[in-house]
Amino acid sequence: MNISDYNIIKERFRTINFIQNLSKDISFKNKSILIENELKKNIKKYGENFLIVNLYTCGDIPEIFGHDTTEEKIYSKYTDCILSETFKFLNISSSVLDERSDAADVEGKFLESEKTFVADAKAFRLTRTAKNQKDFKVNSMNKWKYGRNYALLVCPIYQLPNIKSQIYEQAVKTNVLIFTYTHLIMLLKYSKILKKNKTKIENFFIKIFESNKNNKSIEIDAKNYWAKINNCFKSFSQETKKIFFDEKIKIDENIEIQKKISLKVIQKQIKKIRLLTLDEAIEKIIKMKKFDNNFNTINTVKDKKILDL
Repeated sequence: MNISDYNIIKERFRTINFIQNLSKDISFKNKSILIENELKKNIKKYGENFLIVNLYTCGDIPEIFGHDTTEEKIYSKYTDCILSETFKFLNISSSVLDERSDAADVEGKFLESEKTFVADAKAFRLTRTAKNQKDFKVNSMNKWKYGRNYALLVCPIYQLPNIKSQIYEQAVKTNVLIFTYTHLIMLLKYSKILKKNKTKIENFFIKIFESNKNNKSIEIDAKNYWAKINNCFKSFSQETKKIFFDEKIKIDENIEIQKKISLKVIQKQIKKIRLLTLDEAIEKIIKMKKFDNNFNTINTVKDKKILDL
């Protein structure tokens, strides 16, 4: 698989269609297994390039998936799997954790130093503009370390604040590394150059984790935070420096690709809606409003016998 605009767009729609076409009769657990197996099959076939293509776009939740739907939850599982499989290419033992409300989604262990970390893959809709520090859950990631050395929060580069923000202050204070899919792609490309020299890539990744440790001597804003991370790439080796500047040039182009994909998805939705009959449109609205769930919830209301206590 060559990395090109065409392949990024083609793979994006293949992923969306695969999730959409999962049978409604299959349990969420089995759907998660299917998406994980599908990714592993393609990674085995295409290697790092398949992961890179997916990392370029996975931070964007497709608009075609409704809020709080099974599809949206499966998409979240897909981003976790992409993260975990990427770590494996970086000489990190990794797995996607079982769903719990009080834990991170992915864990990793460096194979040589045996240092450990938890990780979360963040994804947002391109249509969502207002985000606050609670959306990133930095303090929660710190709590979810459960004795591990580090915590990693991977986000779309275009969704992060570029000015002073509480998330950077929290990240430095709690030693949670806020990272981007773009920086992860850089690591993957560096690993591809090194081939069998896994020790060097492990040392580099740990250096990035360590660079994030608490430093109260400066004001923690976006500029100071990202300067430390970016300088790791610019100063570690000539290869990482070149990869850094190559990816920097591509950022605007990649964002345009994602916008193009998202607009196509919305246009396809509009086209489908226009083809609906009046009755089909009414049924769709009723389903969207979840009136059936409301009926069921209302009917379960009963006296809690408080006055009998």
